[in-house]
Amino acid sequence: MVQPDPTLFIAGGILAGIGAGTLFKAAVALVSGTAPATVRAEALTTFFLAAYTGLVVTSLGLGVAAQLTTPTTATLWFSGFLAVLLTAIALLGRADRAGRHQSAA
Repeated sequence: MVQPDPTLFIAGGILAGIGAGTLFKAAVALVSGTAPATVRAEALTTFFLAAYTGLVVTSLGLGVAAQLTTPTTATLWFSGFLAVLLTAIALLGRADRAGRHQSAA
């Protein structure tokens, strides 16, 4: 079912790194651009705290799941969970933008 492929692994890591770096840079720019100057440091601190907490909780959760099941099963369930979560976030963002567009018209 799952065949190891070092080339695909490296390509996936590069692609994920590019995507994550781009999104992180855009998020930092958004926070620093929208926060008032008087609280910009606090806003960026909160952003970094939330971002790194998300990274830690994700890694620990996947590690615990891999201990309770097989690593392949844990990874597949985790990937499915992320797909559902990201789809929900995208749909909520789309609905929010549509609501703002209607109220502006």
